[in-house]
Amino acid sequence: MTRKILFGALLSSQVWSAVAQTPTTSAAPASMPLPQAPAATPANLATPAPQSQAAPQVQSTPAAKEGERKLRKVKGSLGVLGSKKKVSGVSIVALPAKELTTESAADGGFEIEIPPDVTILSFKKEGYVPLQYQLEAGQTDLGVLLLEPSADLLGVGIIRARRKVEVSQQSLSRDEILRVPGTGGDPVAALQTLPSVLPVFPGAANVVVRGSAPEDTKSFYDRLELPFVFHLGGLGTVIPTRALEGIDFFPGGFSSLYNDAIGATIQLRSENKTPQRTSGEVEFALKQSAVFLETPTQAFGDSPVGVRAGFRRSYLELFVPIIKKVGGNQLQLFTVPNITDYQLILDGKHSRGTWQAYLVGAADRLNLVVPAGQSNNAEGTAQFSLFNYFEVAGFRYSANLGDGWGLTLVPQQRLVIVNQEIFDNTVDVRGNRFGLDVALDKKFSNEFSASVGVRPEYDKTVSKVDAIQLPPTGFTPFFDTDTATKSTSDVKRNTTTVQGHIDAVWKPSEDVTVNPGLAFLQGNKSTQRAADPRFSARWQATDSTALKLAAGIYSQRPGPQFDSIDYGNPDLTLEKARHLVLGVENKILEDVDVDLQVYQKKLWDLVGTATGNPLLKYENNIEGRAYGAEILLRKTRKGVWNGWLSYGYSRSERRDPALDEWRIFSFDRPHALNVVGSYRFTGRWELGARFQYLSGGPYNILN
Repeated sequence: MTRKILFGALLSSQVWSAVAQTPTTSAAPASMPLPQAPAATPANLATPAPQSQAAPQVQSTPAAKEGERKLRKVKGSLGVLGSKKKVSGVSIVALPAKELTTESAADGGFEIEIPPDVTILSFKKEGYVPLQYQLEAGQTDLGVLLLEPSADLLGVGIIRARRKVEVSQQSLSRDEILRVPGTGGDPVAALQTLPSVLPVFPGAANVVVRGSAPEDTKSFYDRLELPFVFHLGGLGTVIPTRALEGIDFFPGGFSSLYNDAIGATIQLRSENKTPQRTSGEVEFALKQSAVFLETPTQAFGDSPVGVRAGFRRSYLELFVPIIKKVGGNQLQLFTVPNITDYQLILDGKHSRGTWQAYLVGAADRLNLVVPAGQSNNAEGTAQFSLFNYFEVAGFRYSANLGDGWGLTLVPQQRLVIVNQEIFDNTVDVRGNRFGLDVALDKKFSNEFSASVGVRPEYDKTVSKVDAIQLPPTGFTPFFDTDTATKSTSDVKRNTTTVQGHIDAVWKPSEDVTVNPGLAFLQGNKSTQRAADPRFSARWQATDSTALKLAAGIYSQRPGPQFDSIDYGNPDLTLEKARHLVLGVENKILEDVDVDLQVYQKKLWDLVGTATGNPLLKYENNIEGRAYGAEILLRKTRKGVWNGWLSYGYSRSERRDPALDEWRIFSFDRPHALNVVGSYRFTGRWELGARFQYLSGGPYNILN
């Protein structure tokens, strides 16, 4: 067994930004997935409304009466963003003097008398995004303020499926990601400091979660599925941290909102709100450079539109001549990866909600020329090259339909190119996917809400293969490349698949939340069909302690390289898993909490090399099992200290179909310990450190 110990330190300072000052409103609460209400700047205000005769007067306390001669009267009117409707019954609170309150009248009008020290008015009503208005000196007439309808349905946000009822969920904000030492502020690298999240090997592009294979974990950017989330060579996540609000991680037992995965789900969350100022970052480093810019603009109409754009490229290949010169004849093997990624994201508001447009892409390139005995050229060398590229484009339209109904439409398109040449074996795959993600949500009451969704997808793929047939688990010490079957094909493939869900959140009491659901999956064959039940529950036993459980069936389509009619087995069925998770959360102190979880997984119908009939090439003949425990002790940022301690123990096994014996899984990594901490000296300087211990993977001793 090999072991790895990593210790990193971080010393950070504030990053400059070019700021164009504009009056702004406060952000919506963290529990609200919608962006903040529009700023009440002159561009947003209509002609001042006449004073309403029916506007109720402020309720004054004795303390307020004592300062009557110093009070000033502020008036205005409240409307709905995108319509002419007025809003009545809005609670209006003067801050910081919270005892000064009033409500808007039937025609939306209001007036309130406030002392000089009041600088902010807060406007709140159920069904609308809260608004905080910054008063200017001496301002008395606010005109018409516009409230944005809220699409939050008992935690089921129609912007994205992010909910606190998930039993196994860990989240990191952008601020936390940037401050994790030894990760370079990278989101997926920061994710690997959480329990049981391990790289396949240091610098790998995939992660192993709770004993599952790397391909069993799916990654999303909001509702856009990403083919891969991590660049080769450990050069960062394909979406830079500046383009994120945070990251949500679901290691198991997740709800029916997440489909076609039997391992885990990673969701990168975009900054889903219009920036209030122009700001940017430029990075110059030895290995790469990057630029990112965000700004509000009025170029697309009266409503402001946020624009975010980024580009990053590595240039390690520039050092190749130097490496060759230094290495000389002693240099037998070396390679450097080259990575590129880009992002363009627009977001804005419409009369009933918000919209967002996406264009993101990433490319990885790797080239290598080495001496090789099996070479067939005069130089005695063999070529190894790899090129992976994807581009994802999409548009999200979210609308509040009224009466508790919410609708989300996300048409999207994805292009994937994979080109590999490995020792005279070539693979060239180009695939286009077109999909439509539709979700309809309904809040029936404060205790019950539901969501129904469907996601049809059409794939068009062209594959050219001239390569040996690899086992599904990849190379092993016993795999003989000389005797392995070689496949040669030129295939065009068109497939249609459908995913769907029915999901509900019910609070039978103040302390209990249950989340039943049903996930549907139809693959490209009639044999690839599933309806998977899922359930989770959470009981707030005391003010500081919560008990939780989750159980469900999960299905996943086999990879296209396995169920192809030309070089695979078209009769393969879906791969299956059953998750069971039990957990307890406890708030030890106001800013310290602990999350303990134990889990058990059973897997079946996994794809393996055919043993009964070798002509089939692949069969659903592998079983698996995994179990483990995780603990996360976390101190939130309050004061000068913050950080967390995470430990995960897992054991993963597979049944060998040829020998009918259980063996340790190739990606089994029993122990993972992380200690992360930071100390803030001043508002500008912070010192952080990280300690990491990882078990090595299994290995074989050959005699």
